[in-house]
Amino acid sequence: ASFDIALGLALGPNNTVYLTGLTQSEDFPTLNAPQPRYGGSGSDPFLQGDAFLTVLSATDGRLIRSTFWGGEDFDIARAIAVDAAGNAYLAGYTASARFPLSNPLQSRPSAKDSGFLARFDGRTGAVLSSSFLGGASGAAFSDIALLPNGDILLAGTRLYRFNAAASRFLLDLPTPPLHSLLPLANNEFSVAGAESTPAGSRGFLARYSPAGQLLARLPLSRDNSQFILPTALLLRSGSLEVLGATLTDSLATEPFLARLTPAFTSTPALTPVPLPGAPT
Repeated sequence: ASFDIALGLALGPNNTVYLTGLTQSEDFPTLNAPQPRYGGSGSDPFLQGDAFLTVLSATDGRLIRSTFWGGEDFDIARAIAVDAAGNAYLAGYTASARFPLSNPLQSRPSAKDSGFLARFDGRTGAVLSSSFLGGASGAAFSDIALLPNGDILLAGTRLYRFNAAASRFLLDLPTPPLHSLLPLANNEFSVAGAESTPAGSRGFLARYSPAGQLLARLPLSRDNSQFILPTALLLRSGSLEVLGATLTDSLATEPFLARLTPAFTSTPALTPVPLPGAPT
């Protein structure tokens, strides 16, 4: 065993649990795997690693299937989405020239570091498609979401909307680094990200139309000196909730929760979230 970390989680049919992330372990458990062997190579273990996809039973944690997914260099899946049929969509980043491909939209990386999108069958675990994805400046994806009409949203160093049925991009926008996506009604969607300022990093929220028109944008703080990193978006009881962290003057991180209406009418207050076991 070496280093393993799960970075994405989703629930599938019958509440099966889908996990993805990074492994540097050649003995990582595999079952019904389209790639049963570790792809990393080289003398420096810190510069290699494979993405993985693991599916677990919701009732007893039993391993249903698990696979490596990567080439000879560094590959990491940061996000996962699962559709109603149990098909899994992985998005992340690869530095491998020999990244495993299947029915690729883009058969070669356009930069040394490229985003990737891979899709796996929900019944058998077989790979349905796997492709490099990104422009000349490269790409790295932090989140993925499926719209009700089946289109795929990808967020990271760029914002993509992809129609799988027609195999074409409907949207490709340069953005500040994005960390989270959330589909809304009528195929609109929200994103959360962070942009650099002279004194720190300011988190922001934005809402887009299905065609990619910016409908609303709000900062998460009125103080540009704060370091604010939003990491997750939720829609609950009609409110949009943002989870993230702020960096304090003592370099400690403090989790926060912000709540606002999907109309984005005012900058939300950041409510500290106490960590388990932390003094109150």
